[in-house]
Amino acid sequence: MKSSVRMFAFVGMLAAAACGDDGVAPGNLTEEEAQELATAIFSQSLFDALTLNYEQPAQSPGGPQLAMYTATVETTGDCPLGGTVAIDAVIDVETDDQTGAGTIDFAVDLVHAACVVQGDMGTQFTLTGNPDLGFDFLMTTDAEENAEFSGGVSGSLMWSAENKDGTCSIGYEFSGSSSANGFSFQTAGNVCGTTFSESFSFSG
Repeated sequence: MKSSVRMFAFVGMLAAAACGDDGVAPGNLTEEEAQELATAIFSQSLFDALTLNYEQPAQSPGGPQLAMYTATVETTGDCPLGGTVAIDAVIDVETDDQTGAGTIDFAVDLVHAACVVQGDMGTQFTLTGNPDLGFDFLMTTDAEENAEFSGGVSGSLMWSAENKDGTCSIGYEFSGSSSANGFSFQTAGNVCGTTFSESFSFSG
C-alpha cells in the first residue's frame, strides 16, 4: 500500500524532531537525559508501529478501488540492544488503491520488558512497562502525496540508565505535515517531569 510505504520516510525526521532543548529539569534525570529518553521512546514506538506485519484483505478482480478494513496484531518484538516489547495493535485503514490517497490509524499498546534503547546522545535506557505505554499515530495522504499526521504517547514505565533509575510518566502529542514543498513537525507534553515543546521544519 502506497500510504504505508510513505510513512517509513518519516521515521528519521520525526525522531530527530522529538529532541529539544527546552524544559524544566526533572527529579533524578537531567534535562538532556529526559529529552534523550523522550526521543528514544518516540523513535522505538514509531518503529514498532510502522514495522508491524498485517495483511490487507484480498479483493476480487474488478472490485472497488476503495479499501476499508481493520487489522489487529498481537506480537512480541526484540528491542535494538536487548529485551523485548509486547505489542497489541489495532490498525484502521482506508485507501484508494489507484491514487494512493487514504488514511491509516494505529492504536498501539506497548509493554516493555528490560527493553534497551539508546538516545541520540548515546545514553542507554532500560525500559520496563509500569504498566504500559499507549502510542497513537494517524496519517492521511492525498493523491498528490501530501500527508498530514498526528498522535501521542501516554502511560508509565520504569527506566534505568547508568547509576540512575525511576518510574516515569509520559504524556505528549505530536502533529505535522509533509509535501513536495517541505516537512513540518510539532510536539509538546511532559516526560519524566519535564514539560517541553519543540517544532521542526524544512523546505523542499
